[in-house]
This record gives sequence, C-alpha cells and structure tokens, in this order.
Amino acid sequence: MPEPIRVAVIDDHAPYRNGVVTTVNEAVEFEVVAEGECGTDAVRIARDYHPDIMPLDANMPVSGIKAAREISRTCPTVKTILLSSYAESEHLTAAREAGASTCLTKGISAAELLATLRSVHFHARRWLDSSDLAPAVNGACRQRGRPWAGSGAPGIRTMTGGTVR
Repeated sequence: MPEPIRVAVIDDHAPYRNGVVTTVNEAVEFEVVAEGECGTDAVRIARDYHPDIMPLDANMPVSGIKAAREISRTCPTVKTILLSSYAESEHLTAAREAGASTCLTKGISAAELLATLRSVHFHARRWLDSSDLAPAVNGACRQRGRPWAGSGAPGIRTMTGGTVR
C-alpha cells in the first residue's frame, strides 16, 4: 500500500477544523499529521511536519493568505488550499498571489473536499481552477455558475457536519 497523503489542517474555528480532520482521516489514502488554529501555527507545522497538503482558513489570526505566502516561500513542496466562508474574487486573487494551489468555500461537501485534496496532490501545476479539479468539484462549480467550489449540494453532508437541503 502506498504511503498516505499527509495533511495538516489549520482553522481557528475548532468545530469546523474537527470536521475536516474527521473527514480526511476517514479516507484511507490520507493521514492528518497536524492541526493548528492560526497562520503562525501553519508556518511552524509546514516547517516541522512537511505535510503534502495544508487546507488553511483564509480569515484567521495571522491569515491563511499570509501563511500560504510564507509556506510557498520556505516550504515549496507543501501545497496549500485556502478555505473561505465567502465566495469573493479578491480571495481567489490573494490566494493565487500567495502561492496557494486553489481556493474553496467552507460550504463544500466532504466528497468535494476529498476530491480537491486528491486533485491538488496529483497535479504538478501550482494553481488549480475549477476546470482542473476532480469531476465532483468541477461539476459542483459549474452547477453553481461559480469559478470555484461553493456551498454543498442538496442532501450532501457539509464540512460543518450539517446537511444542506
């Protein structure tokens, strides 16, 4: 069996972070190696643990955008994904400029998150837009008419643990 894809989850909202950790750990190909709650934690974890992928909250103390910029500079093999509560184009621009691999809204389903983690891990290119992401995410993006993944599809468990109807 191949080595698991190592993931570190950084978010200042503990219930959301715990939902992401649980979802990622339930998938056999992933392993959560560290958690943090601010951008400072993210940079330290990137340096100390060298995860393959780091989902980062865009809006936390010492923002995920600042952390992604520093991680991209000091740990270029670590791929970052910015997570935001808001689907705003300035987050996309800031995430791309910071060196993140992609940007998602926090309302995505567990399946969409895992599909994105797989896509980011297996793509060599640094920035992935909706046309590069796995079909589950790409379809959700097109269905919502957005350039990146938005809130969970009806009846699918979201990362906050609720079900979108």
